[in-house]
Amino acid sequence: MPKTKLLIIIVTLSGLIIAGGIGSVFLFPKSQIHQEPDNLTEEPSRIIEIRTLKNQWRFSPAEVVVKKGETVTLKIYNEDNYPHGYTIPELNINTFLPPLTEEEVVFFAEEVGEFFSACSVPCGGGDVGGHTTMVGIIKVVE
Repeated sequence: MPKTKLLIIIVTLSGLIIAGGIGSVFLFPKSQIHQEPDNLTEEPSRIIEIRTLKNQWRFSPAEVVVKKGETVTLKIYNEDNYPHGYTIPELNINTFLPPLTEEEVVFFAEEVGEFFSACSVPCGGGDVGGHTTMVGIIKVVE
């Protein structure tokens, strides 16, 4: 392959990677939560820590149990060198997790049920499974 073609390919790929990183800042705001303020108590009744485990493509813990009526703060740590997201559409949770950062999301456990979480940022693969394995569940019980 001629050197000019290789250079064009490298410049193009670099531009796409940079544009994707810049675009993700606008497409995935730092944190989004759409709970009505009336649903939230002044102080969260629980703080739960969730981690994206570095190079393991999963959330830990994958399952969280809370009681109906609790106001819960999720402290979500991204220990990975890649951006991730944490979303639970039924609870109006959608937060962007830049590499090596922590985000907090507050929600009110209004109804009993099982609410599935997933990584909302296509984050690639890995030897342990990849993006599709980044799932979890929040169980709200009586």
